[in-house]
Amino acid sequence: MGKTLGKWLDAGGVAAVTGLATMSYLLYLRYKYESMDATIRVIWEGDHLIPEDRDAVNKLFNCQKRIVNLQEKINEVKRIIELEKLNSISEDETLAFRTSGLLLKKTAFLNSEVDKLASAVDMTTSPRRTQEVLTLKKKLSKEIVELMGVIDKIIAIVKEAEKNFLIIEEDAKQFYEKQMDRN
Repeated sequence: MGKTLGKWLDAGGVAAVTGLATMSYLLYLRYKYESMDATIRVIWEGDHLIPEDRDAVNKLFNCQKRIVNLQEKINEVKRIIELEKLNSISEDETLAFRTSGLLLKKTAFLNSEVDKLASAVDMTTSPRRTQEVLTLKKKLSKEIVELMGVIDKIIAIVKEAEKNFLIIEEDAKQFYEKQMDRN
């Protein structure tokens, strides 16, 4: 019985050390390749890129994740604008509302973030001009240009709504003043 237990503990000890070594290696790869997605891709496919190109691909994958986050934030701003449309003071299809500080901050933040993202993609280089890096960079650049267009439209909507609000507000003041003069 003692010998069997000893063999069992030895096998368990070997399994524990093997598991610890595997986890340590995975953590090292995660640190080296900057994300677990990249680590799993390297383990599954193997790394056919030189380290500089791998760093470029990892940076571009991180930019891709930032694009997804920006799209979510753009949708949030669109929801705020839709809510403002519902609360608009205009009776016709003209969009008119006082622009809130929150909406201005969010649109300014989006504009700044998309510019930073475009800069990060633009600054990512491939020493050997690897096709994988160039293709991913081109794809991300197109997505960023589309985001810039959407953000520009949002900014135009916000500016137009504020302008229309001020016009309606001024018309209302003039109408009120005329009413007061009659009385």
